[in-house]
Amino acid sequence: MQTKLQEFIFDAEDLDHKTIDSLVKLSKEIRESLKYALEFKGQLVHKQETVVVQQVEVIQRVLIEQYPEVWAEIRDNVAERLA
Repeated sequence: MQTKLQEFIFDAEDLDHKTIDSLVKLSKEIRESLKYALEFKGQLVHKQETVVVQQVEVIQRVLIEQYPEVWAEIRDNVAERLA
Protein backbone atom coordinates (compact mmCIF):
# COMPACT_ATOMS: atom_id res chain seq x y z
CA MET A 1 0.00 0.00 0.00
CA GLN A 2 2.77 2.40 0.89
CA THR A 3 4.46 1.82 -2.45
CA LYS A 4 1.19 2.53 -4.26
CA LEU A 5 0.73 5.72 -2.26
CA GLN A 6 4.25 6.85 -3.08
CA GLU A 7 3.72 6.10 -6.78
CA PHE A 8 0.48 8.08 -6.73
CA ILE A 9 2.10 11.04 -4.99
CA PHE A 10 5.13 11.12 -7.26
CA ASP A 11 3.12 10.56 -10.46
CA ALA A 12 0.56 13.23 -9.67
CA GLU A 13 1.51 16.62 -11.05
CA ASP A 14 -0.74 18.89 -9.01
CA LEU A 15 -1.78 17.88 -5.54
CA ASP A 16 -3.49 20.34 -3.29
CA HIS A 17 -2.72 20.57 0.42
CA LYS A 18 -5.92 18.78 1.40
CA THR A 19 -5.09 15.76 -0.79
CA ILE A 20 -1.51 15.61 0.51
CA ASP A 21 -2.76 15.82 4.09
CA SER A 22 -5.26 13.02 3.47
CA LEU A 23 -2.59 10.81 1.89
CA VAL A 24 -0.20 11.39 4.78
CA LYS A 25 -2.94 10.50 7.28
CA LEU A 26 -3.80 7.38 5.27
CA SER A 27 -0.16 6.34 5.21
CA LYS A 28 0.12 6.78 9.00
CA GLU A 29 -3.08 4.80 9.54
CA ILE A 30 -1.78 1.94 7.39
CA ARG A 31 1.51 1.90 9.29
CA GLU A 32 -0.26 1.88 12.69
CA SER A 33 -2.67 -0.87 11.58
CA LEU A 34 0.23 -3.04 10.44
CA LYS A 35 2.06 -2.38 13.71
CA TYR A 36 -0.96 -3.48 15.77
CA ALA A 37 -1.52 -6.52 13.57
CA LEU A 38 2.10 -7.63 14.04
CA GLU A 39 1.90 -7.08 17.82
CA PHE A 40 -1.29 -9.15 17.99
CA LYS A 41 0.27 -11.89 15.88
CA GLY A 42 3.31 -11.93 18.16
CA GLN A 43 1.12 -12.28 21.25
CA LEU A 44 -0.89 -15.05 19.64
CA VAL A 45 2.23 -16.96 18.61
CA HIS A 46 3.72 -16.52 22.10
CA LYS A 47 0.52 -17.86 23.69
CA GLN A 48 0.49 -20.89 21.37
CA GLU A 49 4.16 -21.60 22.12
CA THR A 50 3.44 -21.39 25.86
CA VAL A 51 0.59 -23.88 25.56
CA VAL A 52 2.76 -26.29 23.54
CA VAL A 53 5.59 -26.05 26.09
CA GLN A 54 3.17 -26.80 28.93
CA GLN A 55 1.75 -29.78 27.06
CA VAL A 56 5.22 -31.18 26.39
CA GLU A 57 6.15 -30.77 30.07
CA VAL A 58 3.06 -32.74 31.14
CA ILE A 59 3.80 -35.49 28.62
CA GLN A 60 7.43 -35.58 29.74
CA ARG A 61 6.46 -35.86 33.42
CA VAL A 62 3.97 -38.70 32.76
CA LEU A 63 6.48 -40.60 30.63
CA ILE A 64 9.26 -40.24 33.19
CA GLU A 65 6.99 -41.48 35.99
CA GLN A 66 5.11 -44.25 34.20
CA TYR A 67 7.24 -45.24 31.20
CA PRO A 68 10.89 -44.36 31.88
CA GLU A 69 12.18 -46.58 29.05
CA VAL A 70 9.93 -44.89 26.50
CA TRP A 71 11.02 -41.47 27.78
CA ALA A 72 14.69 -42.44 27.48
CA GLU A 73 14.14 -43.53 23.87
CA ILE A 74 12.27 -40.32 23.00
CA ARG A 75 14.91 -38.19 24.70
CA ASP A 76 17.70 -39.95 22.81
CA ASN A 77 15.87 -39.59 19.48
CA VAL A 78 15.27 -35.89 20.06
CA ALA A 79 18.90 -35.33 21.05
CA GLU A 80 20.02 -37.20 17.93
CA ARG A 81 17.81 -35.08 15.66
CA LEU A 82 18.98 -31.84 17.24
CA ALA A 83 22.66 -32.75 16.98
